[in-house]
Amino acid sequence: MKNTQNEKPAIEERYIVLGIDDGHGGTKLYAGLDQDGNEIKLTIPSIAYSGKVLTGEEDSTDYYVVKVNENFYTVGKKINSSVPLDTRTDEYPTSEYNKALIHQAIKAYIDHIGTYDGRAFAIATSLPVSRYYTPEKTKNMPLIDMKTNFLLNGDVCFNLKDHKAGKPLNIIKRHIVKCEAQTAYFNEIIDVHGNGSEDSDLLISSECAVIDIGGKTTDIVVTLDGGNMLDGHRSTSRNLGILTIYERITSLILESGYKTVNANWLDFALKSGTYGIGSQAKDITGLIQQAKNEFMIELNNFISKQIGGGDDLALVLFCGGGAAFLEKEIKEKYDLPNVRIAESPEYANAKGLYKLAKYMYKMYAEIK
Repeated sequence: MKNTQNEKPAIEERYIVLGIDDGHGGTKLYAGLDQDGNEIKLTIPSIAYSGKVLTGEEDSTDYYVVKVNENFYTVGKKINSSVPLDTRTDEYPTSEYNKALIHQAIKAYIDHIGTYDGRAFAIATSLPVSRYYTPEKTKNMPLIDMKTNFLLNGDVCFNLKDHKAGKPLNIIKRHIVKCEAQTAYFNEIIDVHGNGSEDSDLLISSECAVIDIGGKTTDIVVTLDGGNMLDGHRSTSRNLGILTIYERITSLILESGYKTVNANWLDFALKSGTYGIGSQAKDITGLIQQAKNEFMIELNNFISKQIGGGDDLALVLFCGGGAAFLEKEIKEKYDLPNVRIAESPEYANAKGLYKLAKYMYKMYAEIK
């Protein structure tokens, strides 16, 4: 790959480049390195409610409210008493609440860096394999174009707290849409400075597989020609993701004798293994492991069907939030020299989107 570390852009970096993986489980943002060399990455929950559903001090509640044209959305905050808008629908990628979540992620980025120079944004977002490509294995250009233009159509969109504080709108001036999982491959062959990675020559000249375990789906892509093409017969999506595991854990809890499942207890149990409070608290690590094991059986069947044993591939890369959640199980099941879990697997797509946008498409520059 071309080494760009010592090169300077030919023209001014007019726009701030962001990679935003706007998936069902969480909206992940990546913005390269800060001045101290630390990665700028953050996640907000992909949760949105129609209208203003929080009550309290405006300074606190307004932080979670985004207005898109005439409609308010409460975003990035789980509220058990309200039913969130469904991010698993076909309409989600071009919905107002998708736009609200993307703008909330941009606000979180600005808050994170602390100082903002007022430049507009150039962003890259993504679609699942099954939406990015048609059943005929061609790019789904009507949807790709619709999603691309949707964030550039001039809708008035702002965070309510920022608006009341008199802050200017965060403007998106450039936008590209790429294929999930395929972007994780590019993250592996390009480093954060735009140089080729240590293994880039091998990975570019070989076939590689990416298994992206997301919130709703697992995407499998097999790349050829440096990621410019995919093996259409081996690349696909399946409705099998972290939500599948969560739903199975919920069923197992009910089967163990509970009449209902407390959402707050479940969220805590996924991290601690303990479900409940006080004397009613119960160790459910066995149930969680059972759900994980059952999921791994389904996942392995899916992988075997699509890529077999993967012996003909230079790399089999696991990524996505599911790869982080199942790291131990994946390492035990696929203890092979060509299998790798991406570094910070939940950010692999966002990082790949950023690198594509900045180094391949040079989206920091004005269009000539």
